Amino acid sequence: MRLQWDLIIIVFSVYQAFSVPLDIAFEFDYSNSPTVRTINSIIDLVFIMDIIFRFRTTYIDPISGEEVMDSWLIGMRYLKSYGFYIDVLSTFPFSDFVGGNKYLQLL
Repeated sequence: MRLQWDLIIIVFSVYQAFSVPLDIAFEFDYSNSPTVRTINSIIDLVFIMDIIFRFRTTYIDPISGEEVMDSWLIGMRYLKSYGFYIDVLSTFPFSDFVGGNKYLQLL
């Protein structure tokens, strides 16, 4: 199941990697349609779910080589990683809050 979830995240990430820059650069009319906005909102929700799942995903301790299953240790490791902050910033829907400011949309 983890492999399928990761594949979904990869597909959505590739979609976002192409659609967001094109939308910002060329301001396509279709990007403001209700269908596209709904799809983008669903993708954002899936990314939020992925952040939540990452708090429960085990990891291998580099020192002992054992799998760490303690929720507290997993959560603290994820919070201390740069990946958590990148995930939160990339999931936040800036376009809904910044309006027409192109520089903030690029963020």
